[in-house]
Amino acid sequence: MNLLKKLIDHKKSRPTQKAVQYFKRGNLYSLNWTQVYDRVEQLYNALLALEVGKGDLVAIYSDTCKEWGFCDMAILATGAASVPIYHSSHKDDVAVILEEVQPKVVFVQNEKLYNKLKTMLPEKNSPQVVVFEEFSPRPEAALSLTALIDRPDHYQALSDQAHHLKPNDLATIIYTSGTSGRPKGVCIHHEQIMSSTADVFPLLGVTPRDRTLTFLPLSHVLGRMELFGHYFCGYTISYAESIEKIKANLLEVQPTVIVGVPRIFEKIFFGIKAQIEISKLKQGLFNRALRVGKNNYQLKQKQQSPSLLQAFKARLAYEFVFSNIQNKLGGKLRFAVSGGAPLDPEIAEVFASCDIPILEGYGLTETTGPIFVNTLFANRNGFVGKAVGDVKIKQAEDGEILVKSKKVMAGYFKNPEATQAVFDDDGYFKTGDIGQLSSDGFLQITDRKKDLIKTAGGKFVAPQKLQNRLATEPLIGHIHVHGDKKKYIVALITLENDQLLRFKKQHNLNPTSFKELSQCETVQSEVRQIIANMNASLASFETIKRFKVLDHEFTIEDGQLTPSLKMKRKKIDEMYKTFIDDLYR
Repeated sequence: MNLLKKLIDHKKSRPTQKAVQYFKRGNLYSLNWTQVYDRVEQLYNALLALEVGKGDLVAIYSDTCKEWGFCDMAILATGAASVPIYHSSHKDDVAVILEEVQPKVVFVQNEKLYNKLKTMLPEKNSPQVVVFEEFSPRPEAALSLTALIDRPDHYQALSDQAHHLKPNDLATIIYTSGTSGRPKGVCIHHEQIMSSTADVFPLLGVTPRDRTLTFLPLSHVLGRMELFGHYFCGYTISYAESIEKIKANLLEVQPTVIVGVPRIFEKIFFGIKAQIEISKLKQGLFNRALRVGKNNYQLKQKQQSPSLLQAFKARLAYEFVFSNIQNKLGGKLRFAVSGGAPLDPEIAEVFASCDIPILEGYGLTETTGPIFVNTLFANRNGFVGKAVGDVKIKQAEDGEILVKSKKVMAGYFKNPEATQAVFDDDGYFKTGDIGQLSSDGFLQITDRKKDLIKTAGGKFVAPQKLQNRLATEPLIGHIHVHGDKKKYIVALITLENDQLLRFKKQHNLNPTSFKELSQCETVQSEVRQIIANMNASLASFETIKRFKVLDHEFTIEDGQLTPSLKMKRKKIDEMYKTFIDDLYR
């Protein structure tokens, strides 16, 4: 079995069912499974006309959109492998990928990305470039997607190819985020994709009747799993217009499931918080409802039934408070899935108390996504769930989680040394994450092994712990902790733009620019208080002794964040070396 066979099955068994939804000029359109199949078949034949076949590599340099999903399946059908490149990746990372992969074809979303790409393409043996969106004047070197589809003289049925794809054929190369250095290409075969989708989605209870709103980058393994799940399960996938328009898109699409990273849920949480803080009446009503919701959630955690009185209170809390929150998310949401980084337990508890469970999972690019997941029937706050399917686990002496599974990658592209280094003698993959297993099999991730800071005094400090402590502070964007081989811990802090503007309004501040506002004394004083409150609950060696509030946010474009919004610690250390050195003077 492979995803192409699944697509063929959906076309046969549910030809008129809504498969894809997308926005164009503010309007929502849809395609059924027959139309999706036809689009993929057109692209498949267009790729054959470009002589793309088994063993070739085809890059996709684009933001998340329907064309991305169609091209991915068409590439897979030819027997070639797709290589995603995130649209906002730093040019150095893009150049590394292109040089290493040397793709035969590169799909590019628009004129802006084409202009970035052309400066990085080699003069000799340059790949064929195909652009999704029309622009004028278009250079002769680039084909439009429309022109490419019209090109084939001979047409081959997509269904003829399904049986030629083998489990050990390369399906995709997904490059790691590169949080600690040069990104590595993770080679994933059809076997890994099918093992992951076949185990994860039924466990979550996803069916063809479900509907998702997708906004994660498809270049990241979590977003890609949502796309794989769409083809595997047959649910409707709806492509958001943009991150900025998610709020409005939720109301139109009315998803039953959403997949996101913690930063997305934090923003929703802060939005809810801002709404209820408008009046004391709203705040009081929400807090009372939340207490009822938390009691209900705790009973569910213990698998106990509520009393008649508790059930009545829970019904009232939902009718008068929580239904308003649910309606802001479209009104049909059954659950959300969070991955890519740790989710703050307090935020998860608030959502669960509002009858919107967030199922946290854990996995890496190298494991083809989730290898541990919480489910609707086994969901423990602060944990990433139980092992999925065939996943076998063991722990190293230092607490590192090691896994063995069909879901684990075939290896790193053109990098046998790096591949060998991440497997032990028994063939277990070293995740690089430190964790604890409960007696009944739930995993809790405590930190990233390579991120642990060892101070000059020999004490180990976990940056993740400090970052999680500040996750519920709306004003704080990111906190970069530093202190390896140093006497004490220091930090660089960024602020959230929306929350900073709200703070300005609340305190009647005068500065107009983000730069001036972030450095004004009232804001600095607020951050000092936040850090002091956090320090009060930490051991002395963990406390942040000095910090600097930056006058800008970290961004993906500037190379400080990964596509999943994790900080690139090594990169930040290099870029802000002067600031960090000043904090030790």
